[in-house]
Formats: sequence, structure tokens, C-alpha cells
Amino acid sequence: MGRECQAERFRLDNHVVIITGGAGLLGTSHAHAIAEAGGHPVLADVDGPKASAMAEPVSYTHLTLPT
Repeated sequence: MGRECQAERFRLDNHVVIITGGAGLLGTSHAHAIAEAGGHPVLADVDGPKASAMAEPVSYTHLTLPT
């Protein structure tokens, strides 16, 4: 199975994916992969300003979680 075929199997078109810890390095990496697969990533983090800063340049949604 080729890479293109695998990518089509994991399409996330019209899906919203909430990523907890989304302002961190792994969270933002996952957000980019989700967006490439057609999904809408939502970055959720206790660090609201950092989540906002990470989400803004790429038009992702962000949430600030209460501590």
C-alpha cells in the first residue's frame, strides 16, 4: 500500500479534533498533521496566551482550560 493510499484512508474531512496540551511542541505537530488530513484542530491548553499564539498564524481554534 503506497503512501497516498494510506493518507486517503485516514482523511479527517469535516471532523473536529480537540488536542489537549495543544500549545506544546507535540500538540502543534499533531495539529498540523490533522489539518493536512482535512480535519479542524482545536488546541486546548492551560496556557491560554501560548495556545492563542500557536493557533493564530494557522487559523486554528484554541481554548483555555481552567487549572
